[in-house]
Amino acid sequence: MSLRKKYLDNVIEFVRSLSGCQCAGIRILNEEGGIPYESYSGFSREFWESENCLSVKKDQCACIRIITGQPEPQDLNAMTQGGSFLCNNLGNFVNCLTEQEKTRFRGMCAQHGYASVAVIPVRYKNKIIGAIHLADKGADRISPKAIESIESLTRVIGDGIQKFDMEDTIRQSYIAGGVINSLLRLSLEDLDLEKLLDRTLDMLLSIPWLSPESMGSIFLVENTQDLLVMKTQKGFPEFLEKECAQVPFGSCFCGQAALKQQMQFTDQIDHEHEIRLKGVIPRGLYCIPIISSGRVLGVLNIYLGENYRRDQKKEEFLTTIANSLAGIIHRKQTEKKLSETNELLETIFSDTHLLIAYMDKNFNFIRVNRAYAQADGLAPEFFAGRNYFDLYPDDDNKLIFNRVVKTGDPYSTHGKPFIYTQHPERGITYWDWSLHPVKNSSGMVETVILCLVNVTERKLAEMELMQAQKDLESARRLSDIGTLASVIAHELRNPLSAIRIAAYNIKRKGQLTSLEKHFATIEKKIVESDQIINNLLFYSRLKMPHYQTFRVYEILNECIASAKKRFSEETISVDKKIDSIKKDYIEADPLQIGELFNNILNNAFEALSNRKGKIAIAAGKDDKDKIEIIFRDNGVGIEEEDLKRIFEPFFTKKSKGTGLGLTVCNQVVNLHSGKIEIESKKDRGTTFTVILPMKKKKVEKL
Repeated sequence: MSLRKKYLDNVIEFVRSLSGCQCAGIRILNEEGGIPYESYSGFSREFWESENCLSVKKDQCACIRIITGQPEPQDLNAMTQGGSFLCNNLGNFVNCLTEQEKTRFRGMCAQHGYASVAVIPVRYKNKIIGAIHLADKGADRISPKAIESIESLTRVIGDGIQKFDMEDTIRQSYIAGGVINSLLRLSLEDLDLEKLLDRTLDMLLSIPWLSPESMGSIFLVENTQDLLVMKTQKGFPEFLEKECAQVPFGSCFCGQAALKQQMQFTDQIDHEHEIRLKGVIPRGLYCIPIISSGRVLGVLNIYLGENYRRDQKKEEFLTTIANSLAGIIHRKQTEKKLSETNELLETIFSDTHLLIAYMDKNFNFIRVNRAYAQADGLAPEFFAGRNYFDLYPDDDNKLIFNRVVKTGDPYSTHGKPFIYTQHPERGITYWDWSLHPVKNSSGMVETVILCLVNVTERKLAEMELMQAQKDLESARRLSDIGTLASVIAHELRNPLSAIRIAAYNIKRKGQLTSLEKHFATIEKKIVESDQIINNLLFYSRLKMPHYQTFRVYEILNECIASAKKRFSEETISVDKKIDSIKKDYIEADPLQIGELFNNILNNAFEALSNRKGKIAIAAGKDDKDKIEIIFRDNGVGIEEEDLKRIFEPFFTKKSKGTGLGLTVCNQVVNLHSGKIEIESKKDRGTTFTVILPMKKKKVEKL
C-alpha cells in the first residue's frame, strides 16, 4: 500500500469519526474527468460499483456540481457557506423538487436508503481537486458544525494529496528511469534473446504502480509475418499459457496491436477476449506493439487490475520500453554478439537522450553521440582524437577512469554534481553516469563507454519534495495549534464572563469607594483576557475571506478610536493622516481587515506602555490600485534576531498576550493577496506597512 493510500485511509477514518456518519469516502478528480473513490469506508460493494465510475464530463449529480464548483438553483437550499452540500433529510429534499429538477440528480444515495448526505469539496490552493462524501441512513445525523470543521481541514487534506502525488510522480519517474537504464545495461550483457526478454518482463512486473497483478507476456513474430509466438510470461494459469502460445495477427488484443501497429487497451478483457479466460478474474490489459523501422517484431502485454483507467504516463513509459526492446530484439536476432553490441551502440548513439562517449583506454575520444555534443554546444566531430581530461580536468574522475581500465570492472554513480567550465551560466547540474569497459578476446580493456544522464530536474524535484514535506508537517502543526487554540478559548470565555458579572454586581451593590481601584484593575485584566481569547478564536477560525465592498477609511478610523479608548493613556499622542483614502473603496473581508488593524494598533500602544510616546498612522494610494497604510510608533522596538520570527504562532517576548496577534495579521494579509512589512530598532520604535489590493484578486477558471 502506498503512502498516499494510507494517508487517504486515515483521512476517511478521521472524517468518519468526526462526523459520526456510517459511511465516508473521498473522490479525487483525475485527468480524464473521472471521480473514483480513492478511499472509502461503510459503503456497500453495490453502491461503490454504481458510483465509482462517475465522470464530471458526462454525469449529473450534486457531488459532480460540488467538485466542478457549479452548483445549480435546486442545490442552493442545501449549500453551506463553505461550498459544501448538506442534506439531513434526503426524502423531504427530493419531494420538494420539481420533476425537471429531479433529473439533475442520479438518486443513488436515496435508492440505497441514505437519509443524511454531505459532499464537502477538497481544495488545493484555489482549485477543487475532489470531494469528501458522507452518508448515513438516519436523518439529521450530520451536524453543520461537523461540516464546518471538515471544511476547515480540506485545504490541509488537499495539500497532503498534492504532496503525495508529487512524491509518487518523482518515485515513478525515478523507478522508470532506473528500469530503462537497467534495460540498456542488460542489453550489453552476454545473454540469449529469450533470457533477456524474461529478465525484462521480471523488471517491468516488479514495478508496483505498473502492474498490480504481476502478470504479463512478450510475443515475437516468428516463422511468418502474421503469427505471434509467446517467448516469456509471468502469472499465467497453465491453460492460458497453452491457449496463448501462438496468436495470429488480428486475433485477440495482442493480435490487433500487431496488425494495426497501435497500442491496444481494455479495462475488461473478459467480455471481448477471443480466448475465453475461464476462472480468471476480469482485468484490464495493455498490448504494446514492438516496432522497428515500421516492422512489427513482437508485442508486450501488461495485465492490469479490475476497472483500471488509462494512464498517459504509464503508456508513454511502456512505449519507451517497447521502443528500447525493438532495438535490442532486432540486433539480437540478426547479428552475433560483437555485431549486436556495435549495432545497439549505433542505435543508442542515434536515438537515446543519454549522453554517450566512446573512448580508447587512454581516454581519447573515438566518437560521441549528438546528445553528448549538444550538451557542450559543439559538433560530434569536434571531440574525435581529443583527450577527455584535457577538456574536463578532474583528478578524482581520472582515478576512477584508470581503475576501470586496470580492473576491467564497470563503475557507476548517481546524482553527481558538475559545473560546465565553458558554460558557468548553467550553474550546477546533476548527473547519473557509468563507465563500461570493452574487452578484447584476451580479456584486456581496449576501449570504454561513458554514459551520462542529466538528472538535474529529478534532483531539484527531490529537493522540492523534501521542502514540500517540511511544509506539510508545518501545516499539520498549525492545524493542531488552531484546534488547541479554539478549545482553550472556549474554555476560558465562560469563567471570565462570570468574573466580569460578579465584579459588576459587587461594585453596584457594595458602593465601596476604597475598592474602586481594584474593580478597575479587574475590569482592565478581563478586557485584556478577552482580547487574548478573541485572538485565539480568530486564529482558529481563520479561513478564506468573505469579500465585501466597503470604505477602508471607516474601519481604520473605528479601530483607531477603539484603541485610544481601550488604552486611554494620557502620555500617548496619536497622529492620524488618513483622509486621502476617505472616499476609496476596497474589496475585502471587513471583519478580517478590522482584526488586522486592531492587532497592529494593540502592538503599538503596548510598545508605549508606561512611557511617553507617539503613534502615527498614515494612509495613501499608489498608482497600481493598492492602498498603503503605515503604523509608526517610537516605543521599545524589537530585537533584530526576533524580527525573523515575529510572525510565528505564539512567538512573543512580552509578559502578556498569546503571540498570535501578528500571526493573524500576516495570515489575513496573505489571504487578501497583500503584503505586510516591518522595520524596527531596539528602543527606537517600530513601523508596520500594510499594502492591500483594492480589488479582489481574480482566479482563472480551469
